[in-house]
Amino acid sequence: MQDDHWWEGVTVPHLELVRLRLRNLIVHIDKQKRAIVYSNFADELGEASTHDLPQVGEIDFVRFKQKARAFLKAHEDNIALMKLRSGKPLTPTVLAALEAMLLDAGIGNV
Repeated sequence: MQDDHWWEGVTVPHLELVRLRLRNLIVHIDKQKRAIVYSNFADELGEASTHDLPQVGEIDFVRFKQKARAFLKAHEDNIALMKLRSGKPLTPTVLAALEAMLLDAGIGNV
């Protein structure tokens, strides 16, 4: 991630994967043993450059809503979705079933 080559052709799913991997590492930092570090070195990053990320910010919300509504319609008999629609609390079992349904549909990841 530190050089320009890494950012060439990067996609939103790839950035999300990196975010998740870093998030899993951050929890291992010992919060009690943080020492103050002083440095005195010249900035060697060079000149700023821009990178186009074509998938960032280019979301078709109309299409997204259509797909979401179609998914919900196809699963309208799912007990977890019925409880969500009616505002009823979800039990751990129902929540696990909802999670499994979404993962099976390719929505999200573990």
